[in-house]
Parts: sequence; C-alpha cells; structure tokens
Amino acid sequence: MKPMNYRARKQFGRRAVLTVVVIFVLLYLSSSSSSPKAGNHVSDKDAVDDPFRMHYEFGLYPASTFSPFSYINTRITKLKEEKDDPKKAGKKTRTESEEDKILLNWNKGSRFDQCRLLVKGFYTDEKWNNMNLVYAWSSKDYMEKTAQFAGECMRIYNYCFFEGDVNPRELFKKLDLQATDAYDFQKRMFFFLKNVTQEDSDYLYPTIKNVRTGEVVSKPKTKQNPQEFNSNFFANWRKIASGRGIVLSAKPDDIDMLRQQLSVWKELGNKYPIQVVHKGGELTRDNEISLKQFAEETDQNIYIVDAGPVLDKNFADEHITKFHNKWVGVLFNTFEEYIMVDADTVPFISAEDFFESENFKKSGMRMWRDRTLTNRHIREHCPDLALKLEPSLEEHRILGTTLRFKLLDPDLKQEKTSEERAFNQMRTNLALHHVDSGLVVINKKEKLHSLLLSEFFQNHALFRRCSYGDKELFWYAAFSANTDYVIEPEDAATIGKLEYSEKDRRYSICAIQMAHTDSNDQLLWTNTGLRNCKIPEVAKKDFDENPKMMTEKYGSLEVMKISYHAPLQIDGYLIPDPEEHEWQQTHVCADYTYCGFVDELNIGYSKAKVHEFSDEEKKRLNKISKIWNNADVNKERNRIGV
Repeated sequence: MKPMNYRARKQFGRRAVLTVVVIFVLLYLSSSSSSPKAGNHVSDKDAVDDPFRMHYEFGLYPASTFSPFSYINTRITKLKEEKDDPKKAGKKTRTESEEDKILLNWNKGSRFDQCRLLVKGFYTDEKWNNMNLVYAWSSKDYMEKTAQFAGECMRIYNYCFFEGDVNPRELFKKLDLQATDAYDFQKRMFFFLKNVTQEDSDYLYPTIKNVRTGEVVSKPKTKQNPQEFNSNFFANWRKIASGRGIVLSAKPDDIDMLRQQLSVWKELGNKYPIQVVHKGGELTRDNEISLKQFAEETDQNIYIVDAGPVLDKNFADEHITKFHNKWVGVLFNTFEEYIMVDADTVPFISAEDFFESENFKKSGMRMWRDRTLTNRHIREHCPDLALKLEPSLEEHRILGTTLRFKLLDPDLKQEKTSEERAFNQMRTNLALHHVDSGLVVINKKEKLHSLLLSEFFQNHALFRRCSYGDKELFWYAAFSANTDYVIEPEDAATIGKLEYSEKDRRYSICAIQMAHTDSNDQLLWTNTGLRNCKIPEVAKKDFDENPKMMTEKYGSLEVMKISYHAPLQIDGYLIPDPEEHEWQQTHVCADYTYCGFVDELNIGYSKAKVHEFSDEEKKRLNKISKIWNNADVNKERNRIGV
C-alpha cells in the first residue's frame, strides 16, 4: 500500500475527527434521558465511560484552590493513590481515620458526614469570608473565582442545611476546628446578617408591626431557644415561613404612591396581608401614620417589617441602597408564597390569580420579559463570567450537580424556551434587558437558597455590573442555584391609546408603561403607574429642550402639562417585532416614553402583535386607571389646599 500524501492524510484526519464527533453526539443523545445523582463522586475513568458526564463536563472550570470541592477532591485523590500504591504513602504507616473512610466511600456516606467535610473545606483558608465578594477587586481572575465560589456556597448550604436539615451546632461539635462554631460559620457565609454568638439571648428576628392595630411582634413562634434558632437562622426562617401575601420594599419617598397601588388591590378584592419591608431606620413616624390611613381607607391589612434587628448595621448603612433595598424585602418578609411588587406597579388581575397560575405552581418563581432593546448591552466580561454560574468540574463529580442546561451547549442557540432565550441573548448578543422585576411571584420555602445567591450577586464587585439593578439577578441566581423558574415567553408590551396611520398602514402606541400580557391577550400588570407621565412636573423642561417637537405634538405648554398629568387611556396593547421595528425612545416625559410600531401587513406573519380590548374590558381597565389616578396623595392634598 502506498503511503498517503499530505492532502490525503489531512482529509482522512478530518473524516476521523468528524466520525468521532458523530459517535459522541449519538452516544450523548442516547443517554441524555439519564442524569447523574447527587452525592456520587466520579473518577476520571468513570467520567470517560459515561457519555452524559463527558458532555456535561465539557467547558466546566476547575474549582478554585479555596473551594471546599478542591479540598474534598484532593483528599479523595490522594487517599485512592495511597490505597492503590502504598509506596506513595511514604515510609510512615498510617491508620485509616474516620474521615478517610468517609472520603473513600463518599457515595455511601451520610449527608451529615459529607457536609461535615464540605464545611471543613471552607476553613482551609482560615480567613475565608463572603464579604470578599464586595471587595473582590484584586484581579479579574480573583473576581471570577469569587463569583464561582458564591454559587458553590449556596449550593452547599442548600444541600446541607435546607434540603439536608443538618444541624450546624451538632456538625461543629464533630469538627476538629479551633476558634470557630456555627455562629462564626453563619456570619462568614452571610456577611450582611447581624453578628450573634452563643451568649446572645435575643432572637434574630425582624420587628413586625400591624399598622392598623399597633400590635408588634419581635420574636418567632418556635419551641427553639434563641441560641438554637439564631445558630441556623436562615434554615429556621425558611421553616417558619407561612401563608401568602404581597411584599413591597419601599423608601420613604415611595410611601405616598402606595395609596394608589393599595386602592387598586382593593378594587381587585385583595384579602391577602401586605408587608412593607425596610432595612431599619428609614420609615418615619409620619410614614407610619400615612400607611395606617391608607390601610383604613382601602381596607387592607398592612404590616411594617423592620429588618434592622437581623442586619449588620454598618453593612446596611454603607451598601443597602437604591436597587439593593429590594433584596431586603425579598428575604425578610414572613410569607411562604408572595408577590414582590415595586411601589409603581399596577396589577390588573387579583393576587389569587397570580398565585394560582400553572406556571407559578409548577416552578415556584414566575417572571415576565422586559422590552427587547437590541441597542442596550452588558459589559463584555459578562458572558464569560456567566460560565462561573455553573458548577466546577470537582463539584459536578463530587455532588453530581447538573444545571438545567449548559451555557456552552450549541442547542442553547435554538432558544427552545424563554429561559434559554435569555441566556443565549445575553451570551451571544450582550443583551442587557431580559426580565422586568416590577412584579415577581415567589415561593420562598422552595427558592430561599436562590434568593440568597441573588443577594450575593448583588454585592459581587464584578457580577452586579451584569444586571441593570436587581432585574437579571433573579434568574441568574435561580439557574446557578439549580432551582426551577419561569420567564413568561410573551414579550413586554406597551399599553395606551392605539393609533393607526392610514398613510403607513401602521399601528402604534406611545407610552411610558411596560405592560405584561398572557397568551389569551389578558393584561396582567404594568410598571410605572397609570399616568401619561410619571413625573409630570418635567413638562416645562421637556418643552424648553424640544420646543419644535413638543409644539407639533401638543400645541402649547399648557396643553402639554394637562396631558402629562392625565390618566392613561387604555385601548389595547402592542408588541413590536424588533427585526421590523425597534422600540423608539422619545423625549416625551424625560425620555421615559417608548413607541412601538406594527405594520398591518405583517400581523400574523411576524412576532409583532396588536390587540384592541373589548369595550367591556376597556371599561374595566380604564376604571382601574381612574382609581389609581384619583388616589394620588398629592392630587388629594392640592384639592383640599394642604
């Protein structure tokens, strides 16, 4: 046989590689219905023998040197090498310890024993502390490793103390660690919590006040003493969460606006309690008086939850500002299931309808999409940083952690689900906006580890730059925490006066509101209130900066002022197809107004959608708009001359 020339060898090599790839894909497809079980340590050989693992392990980063999984993996590897080749153990003869037995039989070990060694792994760095997430500026590599570490922390914590129900006090009794205990571990893990010790006799618990009756609750209903409760705060907090309710994280400036939202909840027949949560020291006596007045006017049961007693005051004062306040409400309300709403959010369906939706009941966390804005981008480091949301190679092999999809999987580009679409658009197009967090429905017992991870990401020096405020952190964390969530597939809409251009044969709506609908054309909720302009006092400034445009649109400044103050007229909703017409941001209402356009000829042939509500539905929706506007505190004060 003649030797192959260079071109033939090259062609043969390509064919060989292609054949291997095809075989690998076929093996993966045939095994994709199976997934590894948690708690199974897998050797390199086992991984090679399992096509599913080979596929999942592709692209996983190694754990950092300070990761508990590095500690476990290193010890298991060393023990197995010594067992296979006693010479590697050196001259000394060693007795197999209890820990050695656990490590060598990791798959058969109890949850308690596994967690004991995982927690011990944190202390390989005696100075470990998740406060490093806030100040992780030393290098890009270190920041990426701390982002990976954050996910590991919450997956371990969930595995051990939430799902595993391991008692940390008992665990630390079995650990041969000096100068540390369950309280130290908790403070290092949750740096934003108030520091408590064995000597503290007060419960770690927020102060909850019923604004209508004045009744105050400052300790939990539990048989545990303060030391037992405090040493495992979040696991116990999760257990005692109960009932359903509505949660707002409101600043003092937002209190007056709550009267409008409360009036709408009353119209919708709400009977669920409402908790207004703050970080402590924010709401004044006048704020409480106003909330009591609003509660009585709207017949709503309102509670003020002061999270100050559970938070580290120095941390809260320095770091919990602006968007960060929302996580205080997300974490420190007392409900098992709740609707987290912004102060300017307006619902159009009852709270019961949100809770009873199939997507919420099956997932435990329901979100809605943001506007598709193709010209708003995240920073270039974010797609690579997102890979740190996935487990390390060592975690995957030690605990069998696999997330719902792989970020490097080519199939992700098919965007089969709304959740895959969000990740793919973030990674491939650097898209910034994905969800509107003005209303999120959450089951806290199921999602607490995910919500705590969101708080970690909010504090992370690098990761928080990959989200506009709090919005994307809900689903980034839910994905990384390996828990289910739903981002509704319908794109965000705009609502208002539906207009039609005979010349262009085009529908349009221009408004500040970003609204959310379902597949049955039902309007569910909107953000930004129900006035034509949420800050009507900017009318003169807008007019002076764009006199020609504003004169053409309104005729005069006085007419413009009236329009800015007027209630939103709701005729229908419109969702443009960004491949045909981008959302157009205008200078109306301080640049908060967006116009959506849909060509009549493209209706039914593109992603665009136009829907005009029935006369009956228009009447109902515009009644809500009127109720919201009439409840404006400032309008009421002007009427009575205050």
